[in-house]
Amino acid sequence: MNRWLSVLMCLVMAAVVSLQIYQLRSNQTFQRDMAQELATLRTELEAAREDNARLESELAELRSNDVGAMVEGASEALVAGWNSMLDALEMELRKAEKSLRERSAKPDSGAD
Repeated sequence: MNRWLSVLMCLVMAAVVSLQIYQLRSNQTFQRDMAQELATLRTELEAAREDNARLESELAELRSNDVGAMVEGASEALVAGWNSMLDALEMELRKAEKSLRERSAKPDSGAD
């Protein structure tokens, strides 16, 4: 009986060791597959980041060339031009006013 029990224990131990070896190999295969998958995902993530950066720069360029931005820039230039013209007109009117005052303040020497 003791002998059969020893043989049975050896068979159980061999089965447990075989199962452990199988699980170890299975785990190593799984880890290797996951490492490859992680490397692939990192590559795809980097490509996605590069695409995102490119698209953001294109979006910024489109926003700067947007019709609204062009109209805003043109209206700012128009307002600046009008302000400059009004300033020049105001300066000319002041010169004319000063000239008229000087003429009206001088006595007419040729009227007698």
